[in-house]
Amino acid sequence: MGNVGETGYYRANYESDLLDKLFRDGVLHLTVEEQAGALGDLRQLVATGDVSPAAALALVPHFANHQERQLTLAAVEVAGLVRRRSVPDELQPKVNQFIRQSFGARARELGWAPGAGENEDHQLLREELVPFVAQSGEEPTLVAQAQALSKTWIATHAGIAPSLLPAVLAVAAEHGDSAFFDQLLLAAKQEQSSRQRSILYGAMGKFRNPDLAYRGLDLLLRPGFDMREALGPLLFGPLAYPETRDLPFQFVRQNLDALLARLPREVGGDFAASLPEVGRAFCDASHRDQLKAFFSERVKQYSGGERILAQTLESIDQCIAQSKAIGPEYAFGKIDTRNHVSLSENLNPDFAWNDVPVGTRSFVLLCHDPDVPSKGDDVNKEGRAVSATLPRVDFFH
Repeated sequence: MGNVGETGYYRANYESDLLDKLFRDGVLHLTVEEQAGALGDLRQLVATGDVSPAAALALVPHFANHQERQLTLAAVEVAGLVRRRSVPDELQPKVNQFIRQSFGARARELGWAPGAGENEDHQLLREELVPFVAQSGEEPTLVAQAQALSKTWIATHAGIAPSLLPAVLAVAAEHGDSAFFDQLLLAAKQEQSSRQRSILYGAMGKFRNPDLAYRGLDLLLRPGFDMREALGPLLFGPLAYPETRDLPFQFVRQNLDALLARLPREVGGDFAASLPEVGRAFCDASHRDQLKAFFSERVKQYSGGERILAQTLESIDQCIAQSKAIGPEYAFGKIDTRNHVSLSENLNPDFAWNDVPVGTRSFVLLCHDPDVPSKGDDVNKEGRAVSATLPRVDFFH
């Protein structure tokens, strides 16, 4: 265990087969805090590219329904890795299914409303787990409940715990229609509480229907809306979804002067500085270049804008790098929690070369494996282990 008792403020890097041994053999000897800490280390190792997402996600079902809330939520954090923008859009249905299969039953059991006699642990788990499964898993029962609860709350301001109100309204909006958008808009106009208005604006920024998302953006140009409350939810909310992530940048490019005229521009609170963040959901070089070209000179006029643009571009670069990591689908074999290893798709990754010399007709790609056992007697055999002391040799594919 790299951080015994979880008393150290650091992450442990479990190299080679240490991670597998920790979760396969050592987990029974770890405290709840140590198990949660190890899952946190695992999540960071995926982010740094030291552990494959597939290996991390294979552990999620083992903790998804754990009796200890901390471990269930630690598993949620690991599962949250597949929500990242670097996941291809075409794989999102599989992501949703994985989350439903892992956490759906527990989330439905908890529901949006507290049960009689439940303890504080159940309440705290509900606040984290149910919104996660409803949004990232698109669990139909929870979505339907959120829609019904939202309509009741708009009419009566009752029926939803305050801590869950933003999540319930957001889930309803994600799957909502124009009638629900109109209900939220009317409620926001009539609402006297600044906090409640911000929650309503937050829901209005969560519509996955592009037409409704653009209606929310267009409100930023209309009088009667406090930009301090409305800008963040309405401008950046659509970044969360593939269907609408391009809209905020398009909107800013088309309406920059009108937006600047309405934004608070005080020293130390220049809202224009945040505008480059409309690109924070991008994960490709083309959008990155467009964002940089549009804002590079303009942000010099926004207090703090150059820093925020640099941070946004760096975030895009990190996403691009993560999306290029070779996943298990490109391998001959992949980790299997029941059989240790199973055949994978063995796909060919996409390779490209630039600045090729004139006359080049073909390429030779060499793969160098510097850690091949010098003797193969125990390799890939059930019940056998390759000794760590066995000398390794180079192998070229």
